[in-house]
Amino acid sequence: MNSDLKSSDLRMYLKEVKHKYETAKNGYNYSFENEIQPFLNYADKIAASIESISSDKYYNSDTKVKLSQQITELAMACHKKEFKTRLFNEKFKFISMWFNYIINKELI
Repeated sequence: MNSDLKSSDLRMYLKEVKHKYETAKNGYNYSFENEIQPFLNYADKIAASIESISSDKYYNSDTKVKLSQQITELAMACHKKEFKTRLFNEKFKFISMWFNYIINKELI
Protein backbone atom coordinates (compact mmCIF):
# COMPACT_ATOMS: atom_id res chain seq x y z
CA MET A 1 0.00 0.00 0.00
CA ASN A 2 2.97 2.36 0.50
CA SER A 3 3.10 3.63 -3.06
CA ASP A 4 -0.62 3.09 -3.66
CA LEU A 5 -1.96 5.37 -0.91
CA LYS A 6 -4.64 7.67 -2.29
CA SER A 7 -6.63 10.54 -0.85
CA SER A 8 -9.70 8.28 -1.02
CA ASP A 9 -7.96 5.85 1.39
CA LEU A 10 -7.48 8.65 3.91
CA ARG A 11 -11.06 9.82 3.57
CA MET A 12 -12.36 6.26 3.88
CA TYR A 13 -10.38 5.73 7.08
CA LEU A 14 -11.91 8.88 8.62
CA LYS A 15 -15.42 7.91 7.52
CA GLU A 16 -15.03 4.38 8.92
CA VAL A 17 -13.58 5.54 12.24
CA LYS A 18 -16.43 7.99 12.76
CA HIS A 19 -19.06 5.40 11.81
CA LYS A 20 -17.56 2.74 14.09
CA TYR A 21 -17.36 5.15 17.02
CA GLU A 22 -20.97 6.31 16.59
CA THR A 23 -22.09 2.69 16.34
CA ALA A 24 -20.17 1.75 19.50
CA LYS A 25 -21.64 4.74 21.35
CA ASN A 26 -25.09 3.45 20.41
CA GLY A 27 -24.33 0.21 22.24
CA TYR A 28 -23.04 -2.11 19.52
CA ASN A 29 -20.41 -4.63 20.67
CA TYR A 30 -17.87 -5.40 17.97
CA SER A 31 -16.43 -8.85 17.37
CA PHE A 32 -12.65 -8.65 17.65
CA GLU A 33 -11.89 -11.33 15.06
CA ASN A 34 -14.50 -10.37 12.49
CA GLU A 35 -14.72 -6.59 12.81
CA ILE A 36 -11.95 -5.04 14.90
CA GLN A 37 -8.94 -7.01 13.67
CA PRO A 38 -9.59 -6.42 9.93
CA PHE A 39 -9.97 -2.69 10.57
CA LEU A 40 -6.77 -2.63 12.64
CA ASN A 41 -4.94 -4.30 9.76
CA TYR A 42 -6.31 -1.65 7.39
CA ALA A 43 -5.28 1.15 9.79
CA ASP A 44 -1.79 -0.37 10.17
CA LYS A 45 -1.33 -0.27 6.39
CA ILE A 46 -2.39 3.37 6.27
CA ALA A 47 -0.14 4.22 9.22
CA ALA A 48 2.85 2.55 7.55
CA SER A 49 2.12 4.36 4.29
CA ILE A 50 1.84 7.69 6.10
CA GLU A 51 5.39 7.29 7.36
CA SER A 52 6.72 6.72 3.84
CA ILE A 53 5.22 9.90 2.34
CA SER A 54 7.63 12.65 1.33
CA SER A 55 8.43 15.24 3.97
CA ASP A 56 8.27 18.99 3.82
CA LYS A 57 9.08 21.65 6.41
CA TYR A 58 5.85 21.00 8.35
CA TYR A 59 5.22 17.33 7.63
CA ASN A 60 8.50 16.04 9.09
CA SER A 61 9.59 12.75 10.63
CA ASP A 62 8.31 13.61 14.13
CA THR A 63 4.90 14.48 12.71
CA LYS A 64 4.84 11.27 10.66
CA VAL A 65 5.50 9.14 13.75
CA LYS A 66 2.88 10.94 15.84
CA LEU A 67 0.29 10.76 13.06
CA SER A 68 0.99 7.08 12.52
CA GLN A 69 0.52 6.38 16.24
CA GLN A 70 -2.71 8.37 16.36
CA ILE A 71 -4.10 6.47 13.38
CA THR A 72 -3.58 3.09 15.04
CA GLU A 73 -4.71 4.27 18.48
CA LEU A 74 -7.95 5.72 17.13
CA ALA A 75 -8.59 2.61 15.03
CA MET A 76 -8.65 0.55 18.23
CA ALA A 77 -10.40 3.06 20.47
CA CYS A 78 -13.26 3.80 18.09
CA HIS A 79 -14.72 0.37 18.81
CA LYS A 80 -15.22 1.11 22.53
CA LYS A 81 -18.29 2.95 23.78
CA GLU A 82 -16.32 3.94 26.91
CA PHE A 83 -13.89 6.01 24.84
CA LYS A 84 -14.48 9.65 25.78
CA THR A 85 -16.05 11.81 23.07
CA ARG A 86 -13.69 14.71 23.78
CA LEU A 87 -10.64 12.49 23.32
CA PHE A 88 -12.13 10.92 20.19
CA ASN A 89 -12.74 14.38 18.72
CA GLU A 90 -9.21 15.57 19.55
CA LYS A 91 -7.60 12.56 17.86
CA PHE A 92 -10.02 12.71 14.93
CA LYS A 93 -9.31 16.43 14.36
CA PHE A 94 -5.55 15.90 14.56
CA ILE A 95 -5.66 13.09 12.01
CA SER A 96 -8.10 14.99 9.76
CA MET A 97 -5.92 18.09 9.82
CA TRP A 98 -2.84 16.16 8.68
CA PHE A 99 -4.76 14.11 6.12
CA ASN A 100 -6.09 17.36 4.62
CA TYR A 101 -2.57 18.81 4.64
CA ILE A 102 -1.19 15.74 2.86
CA ILE A 103 -3.98 15.85 0.27
CA ASN A 104 -3.83 19.62 -0.29
CA LYS A 105 -0.04 19.67 -0.59
CA GLU A 106 -0.28 16.69 -2.97
CA LEU A 107 2.19 14.66 -0.95
CA ILE A 108 0.40 11.53 -2.16
